[in-house]
Amino acid sequence: MMTTFAALLGALPLAFGHGAGAELRQPLGIAIVGGSYRLAGADVVHHASGLSVVRPYAACHAPPNGNRAPPIDDEPIDAPLN
Repeated sequence: MMTTFAALLGALPLAFGHGAGAELRQPLGIAIVGGSYRLAGADVVHHASGLSVVRPYAACHAPPNGNRAPPIDDEPIDAPLN
């Protein structure tokens, strides 16, 4: 998202620029700004919908201990081995 917004803000001078040659660069700036804006919106929607699809599947296949390390035994380190 940060990269998208950086590209969007960087292309604003192209889209709204004035001066010599601005009429040639303006369509490129508009395309970059519009595409970045649309891509950011699609990114937010697709990530949210993808998580809502994957999360129930991941919950039913999670390890029984909640993906944590096994508990540590309370035996002292110098306990005799059997």
